[in-house]
Formats: sequence, structure tokens, C-alpha cells
Amino acid sequence: MSQLLITVILFLAIFALLGVSEFLHKKGVVSAEFVRKLVHVGVGTLIFIAYPFFKGPTPILILSGLFVVMNAVNLAVGAFRGMEDVDRESIGTVLYPLSVFFVTLFFFREKIVLFTSLSALFYGDAFAAIVGKKYPIKVFKTKFGSKSLGGSLVVGLLIFLLLIFWGVNFINAFVIAFLGVSLEAGFFGGIDNLTLPLGLAFIIHYLPAIRDTLAISGLLAFLIAIPSIYLGFLTFDGGMVTFVLGTLIFAFGGLKWALPILTFFLTSSILTKLVKGRSVVKSGEARDSAQVLANGGLPLAFLIFNVIFPSQIWYVLYVVSLAVVNSDTWSTEIGTLSRMMPRSIVNFRVLPKGSSGAVSPCGSFGGLLGSFIIAAFLIIYGYSWKIFVLAGLFGFLGNVIDSILGATVEIQYKCPKCGGIFDVDWHCGIRLERLRGIKWFGNNMVNFTASLAGSLIAGIILLSIGLS
Repeated sequence: MSQLLITVILFLAIFALLGVSEFLHKKGVVSAEFVRKLVHVGVGTLIFIAYPFFKGPTPILILSGLFVVMNAVNLAVGAFRGMEDVDRESIGTVLYPLSVFFVTLFFFREKIVLFTSLSALFYGDAFAAIVGKKYPIKVFKTKFGSKSLGGSLVVGLLIFLLLIFWGVNFINAFVIAFLGVSLEAGFFGGIDNLTLPLGLAFIIHYLPAIRDTLAISGLLAFLIAIPSIYLGFLTFDGGMVTFVLGTLIFAFGGLKWALPILTFFLTSSILTKLVKGRSVVKSGEARDSAQVLANGGLPLAFLIFNVIFPSQIWYVLYVVSLAVVNSDTWSTEIGTLSRMMPRSIVNFRVLPKGSSGAVSPCGSFGGLLGSFIIAAFLIIYGYSWKIFVLAGLFGFLGNVIDSILGATVEIQYKCPKCGGIFDVDWHCGIRLERLRGIKWFGNNMVNFTASLAGSLIAGIILLSIGLS
């Protein structure tokens, strides 16, 4: 049977499944949630049935890419309401085929990677929803982040059993299963449809390189994440994402890569708690998953680049990206201790302490100190004093960029009840008044953009002058 004919049959089968599901939903025979589960399991099963008939990844790439576009259009116009009409906002229907695309593109020939990661996507979410909502054991319905405990256990058990089937040893299978649970429970809005399969695929693909360090890495990350949740440094979902980041950084980078981000996390968390209540803008809240990713996502990306394309430049950029976010945190928190009121970096008007875009001599000194503390790891690990100084300055430059973005484009809302200024439009149980800024450009986006800008400038300059 030709590859084209199999591709057409698979497309028609998937489209028929979607059509029948939508018809049954409109007739009131099944609920929208049932349709979502049926599509998750049904489409995945059809793909698995077709995989052995394909000689290469191209047909699956074409179909999954097509459904990314179709589902994005459907999300916008609502043609298939049964797929979207669940009690939450989600882009999961778009990320589902997108994950199939990337896993197929990179791991088509690796059965253990492809089938384990996609099985977690195809079956884990649907079975988790069933157990979390229907199983008559009360503890299973306990919230585990944004998920149910029972559902998360199902996802973890599925991953664990698949890895044992493929010959992974018990301890590593357990650690990877818990990583999978964290990749699923730490994200919401359908984002776990991307983080779970891609995260698992990456970890399993590189398992031979980290199998001797994975268990201890997971334990160390666990010992950081759980106390941080208990102490109020992190929310639950923030702790789950921190566990994933910590495990990967410990496993792939060792202490050389782990110590800078650990220093940033501990010092910034302690500073934030120490100055709690000194500002109507910042209030010492625990960091959630979005904040953890805004600060730690780019450093993790540099580590992944180093794994795939080894080079000394990645560690320098890793340190610079952490120097930026550490500088930002230190300048904000130490600046609130100043007796002088800060001023806008753009128009020099007096602003409340902790305001986005506000600067002061005390805060600037704190930011400079915070940047060079992280940059010092370059000296510790054998880079020249010139690179150390430049990295510290680039980290502070990123902080300056952060302040400029915060004063110009960051979204700001004011709470009429408590008087606080926030980058979310809901506080004290009421909708807030918009002051200025771009709606989707909140503080997390500002932090990420500033870190990226500082790192890119550093990379361009350091590559031009050399790392010696």
C-alpha cells in the first residue's frame, strides 16, 4: 500500500472521528469533556496504528502540521465546539498536534522515545481525567497543583510502566515518571500537552548520558523544591517546574551549572521575603510556574544548547542570563530599603518603591552587586577576569533594559481597594483599572525579554572579541 494512500486514510479516519464526536456532542449524547477524552485517545491510537506503515516521518509531519493550523482556526472561530467547550481556557488542542509534529520530527527512529512520550500525551491526560473525576476514592480527587492527585498518579504510573517495559532500571524509571508528573501538573491551560511529551522525549533520548546521575539529581532538586513550597518561596506549580529545572540542570550540567541558578534562587527568594510589606507594588509573593520559567527557562535553554552543540559560549550566556534576573531582583528588593524615593528611568518622576521602571542609587548598587555575584562563577570555573567583568556588566545592562521595558510597555493595573500596582487584571476580588502598557506584556515577559536581550548582546560582543 502506498505511503500517500495510507496518509489519506489516516487523515480521513481522524476527520471522521472528529466529525462523529462533534455530532454526538451537538445531539446531547455525550459531554464536551467526553469528546475531549475521545479525541485524545482516538486520534493517538489511529496515529500509533499507522506508524508502522510509514517508512519516514514526512506523512505524520504533514498531517500534524495540517491539524495544528486547523485546530488553531477552530479555536478562533469555534467550528467544533465539542473540542473546546470545557470549563477552562486552553490551547491544548493546538499544542497536541504540535507535540506530535516535533516528537516525530526529532525521534521518529527511536521507538522508546517516541512511544513513551506520545503515549503520555495520547492516554495519560484522558485516563488522568477519568480517575481524577470518577474514581470513588476521595484522596484521588485532592488537588495536585492544577490537576487531581489521582490523575497525576495515573500519568506517572503509565510513564513508569512503559519505561520498565523498555528496560529502564527501576530508580531512573521512577525519577523520569515523577518528572513527567511535574511536567503535567506544573502547567495549565493546555500547555502540558507540549511540556509533557517534549520534556519526556528529551530526557529519555539523553538518558544514556545521564543515567548514572539522574537519581541523585532528582533527589537534590526535590530537596530544593519541596522546602521552598513549604517556606512560601514557591507556589505548588512553581515547585513542580523548579523540580524539573533543577533535575535537568543537575543531571546535564553538574555543580558547575547548578550553583549559579541555586545562588540566584536562594538569594533572591530570601531578599524578597525580607522586604515583604515594604512596597505597595511588590508583596513578597511566592513564585509561580510562570515566574520560574521567566527566570529559569532561558538558562535551561542555554544548557540544552550546550548538550546538543557543545561550546564554551553557552556557559557564559547561561551565567549572563542569570546575572540579569539576579540583578533585577536585587535592585528591586534592595531599592525598597532606601530612604530615597525611586524615580522613573524614562521621565525621572517619583514612583512608589518597587514600581516597574523605577530606579534609585541604592537599588542600582544592589543590581550591580547582584549581577557580579552570579558572574563570579566564571572566575571560579576558569574563565578570564575580562569575561567576568564583561558578564557582570552585561547582567546589569539587562537589568537596565528591564527597567526601560517596565517603564514603557509593561502592562500595569491599579487596585482601587488596596492601592497596589499589578501586572494582572484581578486583585482583591475585583477587576482592576488599566493604567498603561501592552496587555500581554506582563512582568514575567519583561524579565524574560530583558534576560534574552542581555544574553544576546553579550553573545554578539564576546564572540567578536573571543573568550580568552
